[in-house]
Amino acid sequence: MALTYYLGVDGGTTRTKAVVGDDAGHIVGSGEGGASNYQVVGLEAAISGITDAVQGALAAAGLLLTQVERAVFGLSGMDLPMHREVLAAALTSAFPGLIFDLVNDTWIMLKAGSDKGWGIALVCGGGANACACSRDGTWVTLRGLGYQSGLRGGGLAMLRDILHYAFLSHDGTGPKSVLEQTVLDVTGAPDYDTLQLLFLEAVQDMVGHGELLHRALAIVPLVFDGATG
Repeated sequence: MALTYYLGVDGGTTRTKAVVGDDAGHIVGSGEGGASNYQVVGLEAAISGITDAVQGALAAAGLLLTQVERAVFGLSGMDLPMHREVLAAALTSAFPGLIFDLVNDTWIMLKAGSDKGWGIALVCGGGANACACSRDGTWVTLRGLGYQSGLRGGGLAMLRDILHYAFLSHDGTGPKSVLEQTVLDVTGAPDYDTLQLLFLEAVQDMVGHGELLHRALAIVPLVFDGATG
C-alpha cells in the first residue's frame, strides 16, 4: 500500500525547519533554512528561507513536492488577516499546486505539545506570542506585535534592553555593566560609534536586516551566563 506524505514547516525569526512525514507517523526527511518572519527579514528573504527548508526536507526524503498530500506552514509574523493574505499569495507562488494550511507558529506548538488538543502555548524566540485553545475548540491568538500591542518578550526585545544598558555603561550615563565589553566581543565592533551604525538602525527598522539581527541575537544567551555566573 502506497504511503501518503505530509509536509510541516515551522518558520521563525532566526531560522526555519521543515519535516516530511508519512501517514504511518514516521519522519522521513527534514531540512532547515534561514529566517522566515517576513515582518523582520522581508518577504523575499522569508520565502527563500522557507523554500530552502522545504527543498532540504524533500531531498532528504527522496520525494518531489507533487508527492506531498498536504502541508501546514506555522509561521511567525502571521499575526493579522493582512499578513495571511500576503503570505498565502507568496506561498502559492513559491509552491504551485501544493494544498496547505497557514497558521501562526504558536498553533503548531500547541498541537505538538498537547495530546488533548487544547491548552495554552507561549513562544519566546526572536519575538514572543501566545495562543490558547479551549476544550470546545475555540482558538485565540495574541497579536504578537510587540510591546505596543500589549505583549513583550523574546530575543529582539531583550536585545534592545541589552544595547540600552551597554550604551549607558559606556557613556557613563548609567551603572557599569559587564555587557559593555561583552557586546563588543560578540559583535566584533571595535567601538561604540561603530556599534551604533551597525546595530541600532537594524533594531529600529528590522525589515531587511535579518542577517545582522541574527548576529546580534547571539548576545542574548550571554546575559543569562552573566547572571548565573
